[in-house]
Amino acid sequence: MAKWSINHKYNHLTIIPMESLAYLFLGLVFLVYVVYCFQHGGVHVKKRGWVTREESPKTFIFMMILFILIGLGHLVFFAIVELKVIDI
Repeated sequence: MAKWSINHKYNHLTIIPMESLAYLFLGLVFLVYVVYCFQHGGVHVKKRGWVTREESPKTFIFMMILFILIGLGHLVFFAIVELKVIDI
């Protein structure tokens, strides 16, 4: 997908490819889910449903760390691709 931009004295428009927007969107979704889980004190576990942090503290901590890393990873990848730090 080609990128193009319109430059004016006070206006700058850059079109971001959909692939990059997907990384931004998914990263934000993962981080919003982490906030939701912290606020409600639990996490969804396969075949068990909603499990509170008191019922399964190790699973809760593991899932929160995993989702934070995935979310931040997506956001960092988006930043790297859009800021052209590394040409991927």
